[in-house]
Amino acid sequence: MALEAVLPREVIDALGLITNELDGLLKGVSMPSNLRESTMHYIRNKGKMIRPLLTLITAHTLGGNVNDAINPAIAVELIHMASLLQDDIIDGHLVRRGSETPFKRYGAEYTILASDLLIAKAIEYSLKSKTMKVTMELANAALRLAIGQSYELEYKLNGKINMDIYMRIVENKTASLIAAAIALGGYVANVNDDVASLLRLLGERLGVAYQIRDDIIDYLNLDKDNPVGLRSVDVNIIDALKAEGSSNPLRDAVNLFMSYTSETETIAAAIRGGPVFTGIINYLKHPIIEIKEKALRFKDT
Repeated sequence: MALEAVLPREVIDALGLITNELDGLLKGVSMPSNLRESTMHYIRNKGKMIRPLLTLITAHTLGGNVNDAINPAIAVELIHMASLLQDDIIDGHLVRRGSETPFKRYGAEYTILASDLLIAKAIEYSLKSKTMKVTMELANAALRLAIGQSYELEYKLNGKINMDIYMRIVENKTASLIAAAIALGGYVANVNDDVASLLRLLGERLGVAYQIRDDIIDYLNLDKDNPVGLRSVDVNIIDALKAEGSSNPLRDAVNLFMSYTSETETIAAAIRGGPVFTGIINYLKHPIIEIKEKALRFKDT
């Protein structure tokens, strides 16, 4: 079942407004067609919109006005899309989400300019938000994204991976933006600093679990939208666990995922509206629970 099927009507409506706003992002702006196409590529080829959904859901759950969460949600998604463009260049991705990347179609030059443009628009939407905390949160997340990408680049240059390096990459590159997305929803709801810290911690742990989940799905080639397993060119938790000497890396990856989701459930229980966050966690757990039996029998050779 898709996550959207259980969302409140206010969140669904706000997500529709976000989609419309993104679709018209460059309306009335004159630029070369290659730059426009590069910039709009991941807007037209949207993913699951997990980060803006988390911002909207958090704001709604904590009693904020969901419409006030629209600009922060757009900003966090634009930062994510910019990071995809940069990732394509660094990793040499030719295909993502079933279509050629802007890097493949238009080259590195237009792709990096498109990422700059998306970051500029993200700043614009963050400044339209009702609190400067949104801009500060996204600035910190963007800084950590760059650090995470640099750790991954170091791995690519020296070819060495272990769990310490893997966690540095994931905590900075994936978890930071998911943590920011949830914290933004808290700011919309005007939570105090203690709750904001809990929300950020929830997002950090959820982000690591989300990446481990992605790695497991990609390693087993279970993503119907990405049948050739393109993430195999990137760092994967299975590779990190193999480097640590694991005799059953899939089992150990599943166990680590379950450990992180268990921690997120504990954190969620301390936040008003915790059952809503637990529902999101259970959604993420669904495919991994199905994989768990297979993982117990798996032994990589």
